[in-house]
Amino acid sequence: MKLKIAFAASLIAFSLDLSYVPLSQAQSIVVPVHAFFSKTPRKVKFGLINRSGELFELKMGGQIITLNVGQSVQVNLPVGTQILFNNSTEHHKVGDLLIQVVDTYRDANVVLHN
Repeated sequence: MKLKIAFAASLIAFSLDLSYVPLSQAQSIVVPVHAFFSKTPRKVKFGLINRSGELFELKMGGQIITLNVGQSVQVNLPVGTQILFNNSTEHHKVGDLLIQVVDTYRDANVVLHN
């Protein structure tokens, strides 16, 4: 009986002694490795809506689209693609940056106003 009590007391003392160790160790952060070594860029699908009173001609990579007044269009572009104005308007000149595609635009609508 004394042996069981001594074993239990030593086990409790050992457990209390080790209880502070996990708190002092740095927590590991799990990062998916495939996110850094992807060969194909992620594409983002989102909408562009022209709510201004002007016609917009937009350049996305090598593609040029015309966005008439009130028109909406769905695009599917790689992350990092810049959308530039390809025509001059009252508020913008040719080559001005409209947006740069980021992952947070997924399934969203970008509304263009004056």
